[in-house]
Amino acid sequence: MADEPLEEGDPFDESGKKSGPSMVLVLVAALIGAGAGAFVGGPAATPVVAGFLASDGESDGGGHGGGGGHGGGEEAAEGPLTIDNLVLNPAGSGASRFLIATLVLESDDDAYAELTERDAEVRDMLLTALASRTVEELADVSMRGVIREELRMSLNDMLGREGVHRIFFPTFVIQ
Repeated sequence: MADEPLEEGDPFDESGKKSGPSMVLVLVAALIGAGAGAFVGGPAATPVVAGFLASDGESDGGGHGGGGGHGGGEEAAEGPLTIDNLVLNPAGSGASRFLIATLVLESDDDAYAELTERDAEVRDMLLTALASRTVEELADVSMRGVIREELRMSLNDMLGREGVHRIFFPTFVIQ
């Protein structure tokens, strides 16, 4: 049997190793799995890791606003508000393109509390404003400042005061 010639189209070469399209499929499947893990597992793990790093490795039993102050009579600041996993189709893309974004809002403590309380309304406003932009506008790095200012003004209009001071885009991926 070892002396039999290989048949044409046999997926095994003389060394017995797999070759051809099946190895490509395995590689593609591994890349898809890694990508899915980055988009699904990464954002899910981010709050856990951020909470661990913020507490210097000591568990304090919660995230924002849990527990008392920091001692010395100082009031605990809420910190920036992170809006994760905004996924939308840009204007004029025919649903063939999408944007995945994370926004970090730097605000005063009162605005932080109100924005957190009105999370669904905040997300809807951000999605609507970003989805009104074309792929070209979103991809143009020089437009980021204009987009940030538009979003900041819209959030402050929603709050009825100047509570949001700055907006950052730690994640901004257009596909």
